[in-house]
Amino acid sequence: MDKGFIEVREYTLKPEGFASYVNITKDFIDVRKEYLPFLGMFTCEVGDSLHRVVHFYNYKDFNERTERRGKIVSDPKWKEFLNLTRPHTARQRNWILLEVPEVYEALDLPSSAAAFAPPTDGAKKPFWELRRYTVDYSNAPGINGQLPSHFLKSYSQALQSRKSNEPSGSLVLIGETAVGEGRELWELWRYPDGQTCFRSQQACRSTGGLTAPTDEGVKVSFLNSSLLNPTSFSVW
Repeated sequence: MDKGFIEVREYTLKPEGFASYVNITKDFIDVRKEYLPFLGMFTCEVGDSLHRVVHFYNYKDFNERTERRGKIVSDPKWKEFLNLTRPHTARQRNWILLEVPEVYEALDLPSSAAAFAPPTDGAKKPFWELRRYTVDYSNAPGINGQLPSHFLKSYSQALQSRKSNEPSGSLVLIGETAVGEGRELWELWRYPDGQTCFRSQQACRSTGGLTAPTDEGVKVSFLNSSLLNPTSFSVW
């Protein structure tokens, strides 16, 4: 599996400036793709904040992130982009996610960056679901800041069950927050369309597949779920 991390950035926009922000971002997308390892940008169809965009980047290490971001801030086009979009932005948040290798190996998944690769069959833009869970394993015996192996085994089995309920759904990202608010597990799923995503939700609800397992010494609580649409300029 490729090393590195995924940075997730979430911008809450002013309702009256939402469309303008997206259009300006589209106009300046070339400079973003030139400097940053851009994976995709999404708008929120259903979730706790509709006027927001969520974007993903894949870095091999923090030095690369520092170098790339240092270069882009010097580009006059990027400065122009920031000046144009700043009035439309109400809040900015970001997280660093580390892939959970035990889960990827158990499910035989490619790295997240590979899963974000553009489609080659001319398929339409798919539908995405982002799920977040809070994790507390402070009481797990013999754990030194790592998710316990017995929990990861149970978690992998739960994810496999969900995949079986809707084979057309693809699990793109399993990440644990390394920097950000608290300790969380994030899942990013991709579906051919919104109806398939909704059907998967219904099937999993009947089997308990929407709930991450709580195992010995590990407390997992569902935080929130968002349904996302890729922008027209997203890699996906």
